Amino acid sequence: MSLGLYGVFLAIQNLRHRDYFVAPRPAKTVDGQSAEGHADHRARSVAYHLPLLLAYLLPLVFLSKQLAVPINYGIRVLDAPPALGGFLVAVLILAPESLGAARAALTNQLQRSVNILLGSVLATITLTIPAVLPLDLLRAKPSSLGSTPLIRSCCS
Repeated sequence: MSLGLYGVFLAIQNLRHRDYFVAPRPAKTVDGQSAEGHADHRARSVAYHLPLLLAYLLPLVFLSKQLAVPINYGIRVLDAPPALGGFLVAVLILAPESLGAARAALTNQLQRSVNILLGSVLATITLTIPAVLPLDLLRAKPSSLGSTPLIRSCCS
């Protein structure tokens, strides 16, 4: 269901309502630069960006494992609920996108801000859950996704 929702969003974004998701082009100056002072850049291929993405992800995975140690220690020392760890990790993961959306909104780039928001929410909801559930099935551990089951008694 989640992957279907993400597919519908991508179809809307890339086909039917593409104009809603494309930022207006800035006016160019005489020297070929945009009004923001950036020279026009040509689009690069997937083969160019894939190694860069992998080079970015490897340190990220390493650092996330290193960061788990102080977070778990702090939760244990403060006797805080274990869900606080998940919340802190979610805040760290979403911080760059949140800051980018806020920066775009402050520079009056509302379309860019909304695009970042929609992409972040949909990727978090529709891609994280389908990634977590199969891993839980492989580990033979039921997933609660941060919720606890309700206990109902039939006779009370």
